[in-house]
Amino acid sequence: MKYILLVITFCLAALNLSFAQDTISASQTKDFVGEFKYVKGIVAEVSTTKSGMTYINFDNKYPNNIFSAVIFKDNKDAFDFAILNKCTNIIIYGKIELYKDKPQIVLNEAKQIIWCE
Repeated sequence: MKYILLVITFCLAALNLSFAQDTISASQTKDFVGEFKYVKGIVAEVSTTKSGMTYINFDNKYPNNIFSAVIFKDNKDAFDFAILNKCTNIIIYGKIELYKDKPQIVLNEAKQIIWCE
């Protein structure tokens, strides 16, 4: 039994270390374009355009945001906006891409939002 607990503890520690190594701040995203990363930041604004696209802007409101998470209209139903609109801190996961020289991650599934507080 002690051996099993030790193995479980080791696995959880390794998982936590892996998560920590792959987590970057919103300001670091420009250095990791093309890579899958966990991105942690302060939610400055959640806004939806007239066309139905939703942007979660990190650290500053648009147009001064340094990073965004994007939810396309077709994927909107997968997300709970009542919760998203209350987030002040967030961790998301996905592939960092550039759009108009700004880094972003497209969110297709709610499970890409790892933590929201």
